[in-house]
Amino acid sequence: MLYSVPVPTRGQNLGKTTTESLGGRLIHGIYAEGKRFTDVIHSDGGRGPDIVYVEENWISPELKIVVLSKDTSSTSPGEETTTETRELNRSEPDAALFDIPADYKVVK
Repeated sequence: MLYSVPVPTRGQNLGKTTTESLGGRLIHGIYAEGKRFTDVIHSDGGRGPDIVYVEENWISPELKIVVLSKDTSSTSPGEETTTETRELNRSEPDAALFDIPADYKVVK
C-alpha cells in the first residue's frame, strides 16, 4: 500500500527532528560546513510506515551561500534531489560593465 503525505517544514512538531553536524569539507573548491536534519513523522495510529525525510545542507561560511543541498524521503525510495553551486567565478567583473554609456543623458 502506498501512502502519500506531504513533508512538513521543520518545527511543525509533527514528529521528531534531529540535527547532526557533518563538519567541514571542500566542495568544488569552496570550503563548506554541513548539517543533516532528519525528520521522522510517525504514522497515523500505526496504520502506515513512519515517514523519514533527510535534508543535508553544506553552507560556505565565507560566501554565506548553500554550496550543496541533498533531500531524500522514505516516500520516494531511491530518489534524491541535489542542488549544487558549480563553476563559481570569484574574480572581479570587468570594469567596463559599470561605465555609463556615451549616449546616456538625463531628461527632465
